[in-house]
Parts: sequence; structure tokens; C-alpha cells
Amino acid sequence: MDELLKHLRTAEVALHEPSTRHDPSKVEALLHDSFLEFGRSGVCCDRTEVLESLASQKSDSQILSQDFAITSLSADVALLTYRSANVDAAGTVSKYTLRASVWMRTPDGWKLRFHQGTPSGPFEITADDR
Repeated sequence: MDELLKHLRTAEVALHEPSTRHDPSKVEALLHDSFLEFGRSGVCCDRTEVLESLASQKSDSQILSQDFAITSLSADVALLTYRSANVDAAGTVSKYTLRASVWMRTPDGWKLRFHQGTPSGPFEITADDR
């Protein structure tokens, strides 16, 4: 289970990186064809909408993520939970969020099937993952 946590955490964090977020082929490689997201804003998006949104997104903030945990839901499905926050160029921390992602093993590897972000109160930022 530790290896799966490491693998899924790496894939999830890749989705936070501008080099991935602005490259539709990299995002497509990580998202399941039936991907669905309930964003922290309350908006529901499918795979196509997320790909379009990320390709046009302009942001100078960094996404920090920490406290990753994994729960096996079946042999081919895992729930990844963690917390994140955004840090802008001035060092201001905002958008504290609780996150949950459902990953599915497919013939092409693990794919993100569902993601939900829920606004949360501030928490201490640690250096454990980013």
C-alpha cells in the first residue's frame, strides 16, 4: 500500500504543476475518460471541461499539498485524501482545501476517476510533501 500511496501522490501532485496543467496531453494521460470533478467552488466539471479550463488558466500561485492518506476501496480502486493550499508570489496563503480523489487501475495504468475539493479553515503548512 505504501508503494501505491507514493505512486498516486506523485500523479496527483503532477496535476498541481504548471508544466502538467498547461499540457493537455499530460492531463489527458492522468484523467479517466469518465472523469468528474466537484470543485471547491461548487462547480461540477467533466474531463473535457477540466482540460479546457486548465489549458487557459493563468496563475502565478503554487499549490502546496500535504497529509496524503490512501484507502483501498477494491483491488483496482483507491481513495486518496489530502489537504492543499495556494501560495501566491507574495507568499500569501489562501484557498485552504480538503481534497479527495478516486483513482482506478485501468489497462493504461492508474487514472483519476473522480476528484472533490472542499473549502476548509486554515491549517499549518508543513514541508512533508511540497
